[in-house]
Amino acid sequence: MFFGCSGPHSIGYPINTLGGPQIRYTTPVQVRTLADRRPFFERQPTDAVTNYTFYTTDADFNEPVADGITRAMQLELANAGVEVADSRNHIIGSKPYLRISGDILHYNITRKDMLEEASDIGKKTLWLPEQYTVKVAVRIKIIDGKTRALVLQRLYKSSDTVTLRSKMMDYKAYKEDPEKSLQWKKAGDEYFIEILNDHLKYVLAEARNDIIKQLKRRQKKK
Repeated sequence: MFFGCSGPHSIGYPINTLGGPQIRYTTPVQVRTLADRRPFFERQPTDAVTNYTFYTTDADFNEPVADGITRAMQLELANAGVEVADSRNHIIGSKPYLRISGDILHYNITRKDMLEEASDIGKKTLWLPEQYTVKVAVRIKIIDGKTRALVLQRLYKSSDTVTLRSKMMDYKAYKEDPEKSLQWKKAGDEYFIEILNDHLKYVLAEARNDIIKQLKRRQKKK
């Protein structure tokens, strides 16, 4: 049986302040909206997706995935001291700049709940082992905005498959109390979205670091 999650949920995560002195880079960066190249089954529910109690598709997020991930990339760079523009912003003027574009290949998390009944002091309880699989992959291109030369192209990815066992819950309440059942489901869904966004954070931080390296090289040449 297929279930969506209890969204819509947000794409992104809190941007942490970087340690050390604040650096301002003289070369601005234009971040174009990343192309959404995810497979169809990550975007829309299909009959092939079965036996999941949680499976993210476009309907589970409060904005298009490409917009949310692009904005997170822009925030990562701005937090690192980079002058950031999008494709509609003309702050760059005639200055040399780097252009960031790329493709979102995966942004998805699934969960299978493996229900097991247990007995605890004569009361029926419910163990809830949950197996999740998360996959985030983004391909980034760094291009010299003036010469149009490709500076760097790299695939950034993060994935994991783990089985977690939650605490025992009262089986009768889980089955017969719709409100409590919904509360448990909502809390679980939000936790798994946090896991998905943690993997996104790792991917975009790696991309940010590579972009910063290119900016530092250009700053040293001036």
